[in-house]
Formats: sequence, structure tokens, C-alpha cells
Amino acid sequence: ACRCVYETCYAGPERSGVAAPNTFSDILSMGKIVEALSKDTARDADLDVIVGCACAGDPSARYASVDALLEDIQNFRTGHSVDAREGNVFYHLGKFAKRRALWVSLGAAAMTFLVGSLIVVTGLYNTAEVNRRAADKRFSEAREMANFILFDLYDDLSGVSGNTAALQSMANRARLYLDDLSTSSRSDASLELETIKGYHRLANIEGNPISLNLGRRERAEAMLEVAEQRLVELAQDMPDDEHVLREIARLNFSQSVFAYIVKDDSELSIEYAEKSVTYFDQLIELEFASVDDHIAKNEALQQSVKPLIWIGQSAEAMTRFGALEHEFLAFEQEHPDNLEVRYKLASFYTNFAEVASWHFYLEEAPEENMLRVADEAVRRNESSFALDPESLRYRRSRAMAYIRRGAIMSDLGRYEQSISDFEIARQVAVELRTEDPNSKPAQILFSMIDSQMMADLASLGRYTEAITIGEGFLDRVRQDYRAEPENPGYWRDYFMKLQMVGETYLSAQQYTNACDYFLESIELAERFDDTIGISDTDRKNAYDSLLIEAAACRDGTISEVKVQ
Repeated sequence: ACRCVYETCYAGPERSGVAAPNTFSDILSMGKIVEALSKDTARDADLDVIVGCACAGDPSARYASVDALLEDIQNFRTGHSVDAREGNVFYHLGKFAKRRALWVSLGAAAMTFLVGSLIVVTGLYNTAEVNRRAADKRFSEAREMANFILFDLYDDLSGVSGNTAALQSMANRARLYLDDLSTSSRSDASLELETIKGYHRLANIEGNPISLNLGRRERAEAMLEVAEQRLVELAQDMPDDEHVLREIARLNFSQSVFAYIVKDDSELSIEYAEKSVTYFDQLIELEFASVDDHIAKNEALQQSVKPLIWIGQSAEAMTRFGALEHEFLAFEQEHPDNLEVRYKLASFYTNFAEVASWHFYLEEAPEENMLRVADEAVRRNESSFALDPESLRYRRSRAMAYIRRGAIMSDLGRYEQSISDFEIARQVAVELRTEDPNSKPAQILFSMIDSQMMADLASLGRYTEAITIGEGFLDRVRQDYRAEPENPGYWRDYFMKLQMVGETYLSAQQYTNACDYFLESIELAERFDDTIGISDTDRKNAYDSLLIEAAACRDGTISEVKVQ
């Protein structure tokens, strides 16, 4: 005998779609049960009519209620006329005569068993339906809450500083909802894609530097891996689906940023970014792309170029950024009133200034273009900031533009100007920290600003100020490293910042303190090199000099070493 569950054997065809259960689907299911229970019972036209009416393909042709179905079964059992059958007067007379016939008594036991079984099964069915509907309700609520928290609510709250604790709690709750959904989503492509998007968004919220985040990088990496694995499987079944392609493109971009900043892996970052561009191009070729997709592709293009500065190809990075500038300006002319296009172009100039600064520093390139793009970054970000001075992302982007221009001024030896730019950016960080002591954006800004301010103050001979700033940011960097000691980004940042503070003490001729930092830095750097590998750029611009500084500390000649 075949054993089956209710949903497989007795559900109506409309239940296989997205429609909610209703009276008509319940009638059909019970009709199927009657048919199954009565297959070994004496059958006649009335029973066939009952089953046929209950199981009609058109829901509106079925019994109007479960009670109506039960009433016809009772009519059949007692020999009365079946309402579903449109019989004439002879049909009704015949039913009356047969009620007196001997066979009725002979079939009574079988029909009593049928009706008794139906009552039992109906009770079980109703219980199962109550449980299933309760489960469906819980599932729908989890789905709605996950989407609401990760997208609507987070977007509303993340734009305003002072909400770090609330955002952390929301992320924790969203993770629970997503885990509940993930156990049921693989059999439903649309729900699976929705779940993947949820894990992707949660990864960026938790700690991917792609945007404002909570700084929990290990959680972010785990979520990105889950999203990527499941998306690869889904794409095998839906290779040309617009929504799947878009999510693949966006996830590859997120992975690229994570590889670049957190994993300190430039080659992997470029690989992910180029994949992202390829998928966005596929969307464009299939005429699926929106303005937002074009914006996202522009960001992926930048991300495919930025890491070149760390693998000895800064000249190529400059050439490609110059070409991108023309493309992005043309795109802005096509969408002159789109504020997002304007904001992203301002961010592009900030990235361009960073690449130009490193190219100048590494290759001693001409300064003119570097200054031009740095000024343009400041101008455009000030314009965006003026539109909404309370916006967290506008405030942060404005600070980043001043940081990049300040770094360029520092490269040019214009320390008073660089410090002025850094102070503007630092004021943003101070305000964010005042509004929210746990603000991760504020911590990131302080880390970027203070190390450069320290070096410039030291260059001006303002050692006391420089050391105070250096010790302050080193405490923050040390906390991040100790929280995640195997995280490549935190690890690299820690030993390089130790070296920078050591060089500040060296410039101030405080040799004992300088050597304390150099020796701690070299121990971390050598282990990092053995485990992960120091990039050629880091080796040339930091590690090689650190080897000299540490050796001088060991042989007592540190006073003879000059800061490079």
C-alpha cells in the first residue's frame, strides 16, 4: 500500500501555487479522502456524484461548505436523495423504495465504517490544517521581519548616528530570522534568492567595509561565504534569470571590497571585481539593467583598478582611472538630476585622488592631475553634503574627501595645509563619536586621520601633539587586533601603526620608546609575512625600513637611523 502525506496526495491543484488555503481547497481534499476510503465499498452513481462534486476542477463547482458535503454523505448512507445529483421524481421515488430494501442493511456496516473513518480523518485533517496554518503564519512573519529589519528599518536607522547598539541588536535578530528561513527556502527559488540577499545584506551590515557597518568582520565573512555558496547552486538552475544575475554581480562586488580591505588580497579583489563587471555587462546586454545597475557597475570598475597600486601597477591604475573619468562624466550628463549619480561621482573623485596620491608617492609622478582630482573630490562632496548636512553617509564622504586631499598635501610637504584638511575631517569624527560613543564610522575615520596627522605634526617638530595622537589611535587599533588576531586587515594595520608610532618617537629622539614599538612591530610583521605574505608595495614602503629599524635597536645603533 502507498503511504503519503496530506499535502502530496490530497491537496488541490491550486494549493501547489502561492494561493492561501480556502474552503474550496478543503472540500477537494476531503473529497479525495472519501474516494480513497470508499474504493473497496459498494459504489453507485450517488457516491460517484458526491466525489465528483467535491473534487471538481473548478473550485466554484464544488460543495459550498464542508457541512454540505457531510450532509450528502449522510443522505447517501441513509438512502435519501443526494443534493448534488439533479434527479427527477423517479430518482426520488426510487431512493424511497430502496431505503426499505435488504441491501441497505447489508451495506450499513460498510458505510458506517466509511463515515466513521471520514469523521476521524476529518478531525486529523482539521488538526493538521490548524498546525500547518500556524506554521505558515510563523514562516511568513519571519520572512517579513527579516526583510523589514535588513532593508527598510536598517536603511532608516543607519543614516543617523547614535544607533549603534540598536543596529547590533537588529542584526542579531535578523540572523535568527534568516536561519529559520534558510531551512525551508531551497525548494522555492524565489524564497532562496530572497534568503541569499538577506545573508548578503547582513554580511555588509555586520562588517564588510563596502559601506557603514558594525565592524564584526568574522561574522561578515561567514555570511558572505554562505551567500556565495547558495547563490552558485541557485545560478546553476537559473543561469539567465535577471534577479539572479544582479545578485551575483552585487555579491562579487562585496567580496571584492572584503578581499581588498579585510583580507589584504589585491589579486583576489581584482578577480571578484572583474566578475562583478562581467555580470553587470550581461544584465546590460539582456536589457535588464537599470540606472542603479549602471551605477553599481561603475563602482565595480573602480574596484577592479584600485588594487593595482598595491601590485606594482600604479601607472596602469592612473591610466584606467583617467578613462573612467570620461565615462562617468558622460553618464552624469545623461542623468543630470539623479542625486545618486552625483553622489557616486563625488566618491569616484575621492577614489581617484587616493590612486593619484599613491602613484605620486610610488613613482614620483607629476602633481598637477593629483591636485585637480583632489580639489574636485572636495568640491563635489561639499555639494552633496550641503543637500543634507545630517546625512551620515554625506558627512562621512565629505570627511573622506578631505582625508585624501590632506594626504596629497602631506606628500607635497605642505604640512600646514594637510593638517588643516585633516582637522576638518577629524571634526566630523568627533561629532559622530559625540553622538554615538560606539560609532564604527567614527572609529574608522579616526584611524585614517590620526596616523597621518601624527606624521605631519612630527614633520613640523610638534612631537608632543604627534605622540599624544599616536598613542590614542594605537589603543583603538590594538583593540581591533586583539578581538580578531588572525584577521589580515587588523593584523597588517596593527604592525604598520606600531612602526609609525615608533618612527614618531624616533624623530623626537626618544629612542627607548621607539625601539619598544619597532621590536613589537617586527615580530608581528615577520609572522604576518610567513603566514599571509607582505605585498611588494608594503615591503618597499614599510617593511624594508622596519627591518633596518629593528636591527638597529638590537645592535644599539638606533640613534643613527633616520626616518625615511
